[in-house]
Amino acid sequence: MIKQVVLSLLVFLSISTFTYGDGKFYADYTVKKTPNIPTQRAILKYLYGKETLIIESKLDGQGENFGWVIPLPAKPDKLDIVQPGLIELFSLNIGPKVHHDFDEKLLRTFFLVIPITCLCLTILFLKHRKRLRLVLLLFIGFLTFIFASLAMPTLGLYTTAGISNDPTNNSLSVTTQTIGNYDVSILEASDSQALDQWLKENHFQGLTDKEKIIIDDYINKGWCFVTSKLHRHDDQPATPHPIAIEFQSDTAIYPMRLTGMTNAPVYLELYVIAMDQASTPHLTIEFSDNFTESIESQFNMNRYSSNAFSEKLYRSDSQQLLWDGCRITKLCNTVSPENMAHDYIIDFNKKPGYQKHYYSSQGALQSSSIIGLTTWWVGMIVISLLYNNEKHKDKDFKYFRNIFLLPLFLISLAFGSAALVSYDIVDVEVKSKYHPRYVSMLDFRNKRILFDEISSSIANYQDMTDIELKNLYDHFFKMANFENPYLPTKLERNSLPGNFDFTYDDGKITSICFYSQNGYPKYYSSFAIQDNTRRKNAIKDAYTFLTSEAKPGNQGLIDYFNAEPGYFSELDRYPVLVDFYINQPKEIIPNTLQVLKYYLKNKPDKVKSLRYITSVLGCTTHIEPPFNVRSQTLMNQYIQQIEQWHQQKIENDSAAITNTQ
Repeated sequence: MIKQVVLSLLVFLSISTFTYGDGKFYADYTVKKTPNIPTQRAILKYLYGKETLIIESKLDGQGENFGWVIPLPAKPDKLDIVQPGLIELFSLNIGPKVHHDFDEKLLRTFFLVIPITCLCLTILFLKHRKRLRLVLLLFIGFLTFIFASLAMPTLGLYTTAGISNDPTNNSLSVTTQTIGNYDVSILEASDSQALDQWLKENHFQGLTDKEKIIIDDYINKGWCFVTSKLHRHDDQPATPHPIAIEFQSDTAIYPMRLTGMTNAPVYLELYVIAMDQASTPHLTIEFSDNFTESIESQFNMNRYSSNAFSEKLYRSDSQQLLWDGCRITKLCNTVSPENMAHDYIIDFNKKPGYQKHYYSSQGALQSSSIIGLTTWWVGMIVISLLYNNEKHKDKDFKYFRNIFLLPLFLISLAFGSAALVSYDIVDVEVKSKYHPRYVSMLDFRNKRILFDEISSSIANYQDMTDIELKNLYDHFFKMANFENPYLPTKLERNSLPGNFDFTYDDGKITSICFYSQNGYPKYYSSFAIQDNTRRKNAIKDAYTFLTSEAKPGNQGLIDYFNAEPGYFSELDRYPVLVDFYINQPKEIIPNTLQVLKYYLKNKPDKVKSLRYITSVLGCTTHIEPPFNVRSQTLMNQYIQQIEQWHQQKIENDSAAITNTQ
């Protein structure tokens, strides 16, 4: 009877513990970390003998002019510009499941293990009064821990075109087009020497002897070459916007042989869109599933939903690549030079949906601990049900420990260790300390207040056309160095994930649209009005801090620009930035520059603070700050520009006073 009652209590306890939730636990937004090596990301669509390649490469070379050469099995039928966010959209939403934070589940499991262990031991030692007293003391200690935990609200919560031809060379046919920011040329050569000469004449790096052998092999097979040239400044790594190349091909193929000539590993992410699952040697399948097309009539856009998983894509751009029932496969790996000796032929086969699971070191340890602890408390229940007090009443604790507890401990340890060994552990990157939905909620809420601030302070009561209003907002966001919550770019007015757009009428915004991680638009037609007293105090405090006399290293100024507390602190900064954008107070420049230099020297890792300081300077001077605030070269150049602006303002004011006198 006692066992039945206790078993019922245990079942009730386990159910109530696992259904506990108050909306305050948020998992980290975590992704698999990309290796710090040259990276290629591409989308490959193959359908009915026609291939479309969309390639993006991150360049890590030195110099001013950059370009790449792509060999193709046929002359392109079409070249077109692609919005940069298309590859980002796939990268953000199509991929493996990364397990990093099991804090909540581990806490729940711990809350099960202690009481179940104590109650099971109570059953086992019911005939042993002295042992029972010890068990009861342990249980009371556990209850004390629970009440202490409930008294600490932060437990488990936040952790704080023209076309031209070159007729002069008979051994080389050249067609050049302007595609976006690129000069794209299609080259059909009779030998590698002719191609090498053209590359050198057009400021590309010439071919090595090994590359000439590969080029001649391509030419003998009837291949052509597409070159694309772009610029970069200040010797900073840059990711050019991608272009789409469409051509006929008997097989889906991704050219790799010329990439292998760099003699360095390359991290390749390849998203293949076709009828069936794609595979190729040297690349790992991380995700593969068919997508169903549906219409979002409210927003007049297409939605593509994974059949087996929760992934969704919303983009009008995707309509050119996706169709109802298409299969998207993500292939990726770090590819060594020896594995790039051949181009990658893509094979297709019919298989069920698949999503690879990765674990961080923290996630693997926590997950295996949960498995081990679960094995322990389930084993304790089994032992307590099968244990016969009459049969073992004359046995001491040492006997019970050796016969029951020690084997159960070893079994639990074995289960946990087996799980740990089986996990695929990778380095991860925590994008945010908050869940993506929570990031969106706070960011959208705050940005709505910002839009109201701009609308009421800048655009209101001004006779502005729609184009002038659009240009005003675009200019403000260039100066205010806000970061996109999903992409490594500034916040901008377009339809990329994390960015925004709006509708307006008579110089006023009528609704704002924010684009979520998968491209889904969220419209808001009303604004959260900022408390007028609060915004006045925020502006007053900013002028007080930034215009007062301050010695180098002044702690008050340093603390004022501490942007780390979180999203809520942005609310007091929006009215300041808007006020500075309107009035351009030159008197705040010296102190702000002083703090910027301090942070660059002593706290270069405080990116949020550096971004806010540059936002203040950008809004005040209307000189666009660099997005990469970690670059000493870019930041030093920006400081020089601000100092020149400030000096010019002083000279202009002095000249104005002199003229008045």
